[in-house]
Amino acid sequence: MISQNNHEPSTFNINVNISKNASIIQIKKPFYGNVLKIEMNAGKKTIFLPSEYVEPFYVPDDIDRNFRYWLRQCIFQKKLYIHEPTDEFDFKFKCDKSKNRTNISIEYNEFNIEGFLSLS
Repeated sequence: MISQNNHEPSTFNINVNISKNASIIQIKKPFYGNVLKIEMNAGKKTIFLPSEYVEPFYVPDDIDRNFRYWLRQCIFQKKLYIHEPTDEFDFKFKCDKSKNRTNISIEYNEFNIEGFLSLS
């Protein structure tokens, strides 16, 4: 589910691909396409690509340095909580496992992404 500025959340599908040099999180809706794509490439800044009609935006350096690591830790650990507040932004990354699901919550300023990954 994705919400912005506390508006009613919408439900989407999420696809996570993690590799050594490039990782991608795609949030999409059937028949609509990508709503948000987060690209993390080795040696480059993390980029958030909301949709083809919205300009991409970059996360601050403090978050960019660690986001890929946090994502990996989220998948492999039982629980993870990161809170990085500054004068310019507020970022929270929460993750916990229950049975065969990994629940994920990412809050970045007015954006809130909540979802889960099913582990088989």
